Order: sequence, then C-alpha cells, then structure tokens
Amino acid sequence: MIDLTDIHAINLVDFIGRDTSLKKVSAHEWAGACLKCGGKDRFRVNDEKGFFCRQCQDEPGSGGHWHDILDYVQWRDGISFKQAIIKLGGKSDITPERLDQLAAERRQVIHERQQQEEIIRQDAITKLRTGGDWQEYAAHPEAVCRWAERGLTPDWVTYYGLGYCPERTYGHNGDAFTAASLTIPYWRWSNIDGWQIIGLRHRLFGDVPGGRYRPHLPGLGNHLFYTDPMTRKF
Repeated sequence: MIDLTDIHAINLVDFIGRDTSLKKVSAHEWAGACLKCGGKDRFRVNDEKGFFCRQCQDEPGSGGHWHDILDYVQWRDGISFKQAIIKLGGKSDITPERLDQLAAERRQVIHERQQQEEIIRQDAITKLRTGGDWQEYAAHPEAVCRWAERGLTPDWVTYYGLGYCPERTYGHNGDAFTAASLTIPYWRWSNIDGWQIIGLRHRLFGDVPGGRYRPHLPGLGNHLFYTDPMTRKF
C-alpha cells in the first residue's frame, strides 16, 4: 500500500522535467516554461519545497505557497486527489477511509511545513529590520542616479526607499561571484506600527548566472511591490 512518504520520495525535479525543460538557477531551484500559461521562466521547482507558477498560482510570500507532487499531477491533468494518488503508484481500489486518512496526513504535513517556513521568514524579517542594510543602500550616493537611468525621479526613489548596492557576493551552483545591484524594499502596513519593511531584493547588474533578482536574506521570500502611492502613509 502506497503512502505519502513513498509519493514525496519521488524526485520532483526529474518528474516535472519530463514535461518541461528546467534550468538550474540556484542550489535547490530550477526555472522553466509553464505548461499552462506559457511563461518562459515564471515556473519554479525547488527540490526541497515544491513548485509554483507566478501566473497560475499565488507566489510564496505573496499569499501563495509551494505545491507538492500531488498538487502538480492534479493541476497538470485536471484530476482528483484520488486519481493523482493512483497515477503516482497507488492502487485503484483505495478505500474512502484510507483516502481520508491520506488527505488528513497531507494537510498535517503542509501545515507543519508552512509553520516552519513562517518561523524562518519572521526570523529573516527581524534580521532585515535590525541590520540596517536597506537604509545604507537607500542612502548610497549613486542610488538616485542609478534609478534615474531607469526613468524614476528622485522623489520616487526616496518615497519607496529604493537603493543601490555597489558590491555583494552571491552564489550559483557552488560558485561565488560579486555584483552591484539596485535594491528594492517591500513594505506592509500595520495599524499599530505603520509601514514596516518585510522584504528586500537585489536586481543585479550585468550578465550574471542564476537570474538577476536575489533576496537579501534566505527566507525572505517574494512579495508584491507596493503600488498605491495615493494611500501610502508614513
């Protein structure tokens, strides 16, 4: 009798790689074209976390979460949870009681994983807020001119806290390299604390391996950039 351990032991990168060409973009993550929407690099697979498409599912950190291999088969083939289990090696005569048990076990696994990810994310946000790096990037003397090259006025650069990082070390497939970057802080409104920074991404300059956008700290995840200047408060 197959169980969730057997299913989750299936190599997700290899499994999805049969359907779409995947290119390694970091130590544990691959990018490729989405089967559904056709986006060239918005489909991501992580060998530790799962998969998502920025167009078809909400992005982790922006209301969404990583999806497992059962989600993938259901999404790809438009089939039920039971049919996905059978397709991944389960018996066709699986009982309703066993199916309910598997569904409950899966919900628990997902819940525990999301709890752990939230702990890591909150720890990263605390480090970001207390570290002061984003303020240094925003105050860099080249920040305004670098963003002006992309059409932003000094007022908007200051308004959003956009910055410039002259040099930082990154990794790709075990190799290290340095690059300058534009820095983009992400904000969230709290009625108690006002606007609080919850993320920071680097947009790297040059032809760099593994993609131009990198989180400032592992665990920060991705967020939707704040785009309503009419209601933002300080």
